[in-house]
Amino acid sequence: PSANHTVFAFCPSEDLRRLREIGLLPPNSTSKLLGDQAWIDLQHRPWGLGHWPSLQLVARHALNLEMDKDLRSSDWNHRPLTPGQISYAALDASVLLKLAEINAKNADIDQLE
Repeated sequence: PSANHTVFAFCPSEDLRRLREIGLLPPNSTSKLLGDQAWIDLQHRPWGLGHWPSLQLVARHALNLEMDKDLRSSDWNHRPLTPGQISYAALDASVLLKLAEINAKNADIDQLE
C-alpha cells in the first residue's frame, strides 16, 4: 500500500500472513504497522458491538445483511479457487467497501458534533 490508496481490512492477521508469505510485505511486518501503511482495520471502528465483533455481526448490524461464512475455513491454498470461494471473497470485499463508506459518514458526523 502507498499514500495513493487505502486498504480496508477486517481483522487482517491472516491477510498479512499470506502477503508476507508470498513476498508482498516485508517478513517482519505486523498488524501494528497497518496505520503507517494506509491500512484501516474496520473491526476496530466504533460499531457498538463489543471489542472484537465479527464481520458477520457488523454486516448484520450496519448493513442489515446476513453473510454465509461457511467457506471461511475452506482450503484457500488450493488452486484454482472454487466458484464459491471467489463469490465469498467478492462479498467480503464489497461488504468492506460499504462498511468503509458508513465509517466515513459516521466520522464526518462526529466531527460536526
